[in-house]
Amino acid sequence: MGNDVSFKSKERNIDKCFYMSNTLTTVSISVLALSGSYFAKSIREKEIVMWLSEHDYAVCGLGTYGFEITEIPWVREFVLKIIDGALKKVGWELLDYEPFEEGVFKALNEFKNLILMIESIDVIESEYCEWKGYGDINPILKPPEGFPKCLKHGVYLHFGGCVICNDK
Repeated sequence: MGNDVSFKSKERNIDKCFYMSNTLTTVSISVLALSGSYFAKSIREKEIVMWLSEHDYAVCGLGTYGFEITEIPWVREFVLKIIDGALKKVGWELLDYEPFEEGVFKALNEFKNLILMIESIDVIESEYCEWKGYGDINPILKPPEGFPKCLKHGVYLHFGGCVICNDK
């Protein structure tokens, strides 16, 4: 079992995706969380990092945390920045393991290619509003207030804790 990251645009007749194993997804989300937590300044940027981190298999379950990129709480330039940061290994020294670079870089570049395809017409803003309201519907899914970071890894915590600590 694994995960798909996809981009579907009905308006532009686009349906693209790429597949990652569970392990590759976990590592990719972890390095994006490290890079994103380093670069995030605005509330929306911090939310993007939390959103990505919530696709943590330890919380969601194996093979259940692929995603559609039109659902990301968007700031396109920031997503590209954190992908580029992950490709430059920003924060990788905080991992307790050495990621398989070839596989991770391939996945990050595939992700980047999808991000480069998206246009404002493709973004589903209602997904952001729905994501923001999850904690009101189910308190277990409520994100921590004030954007706290893991003391060990420096990544923004999501409702299930630290995406990297959860890997163990």
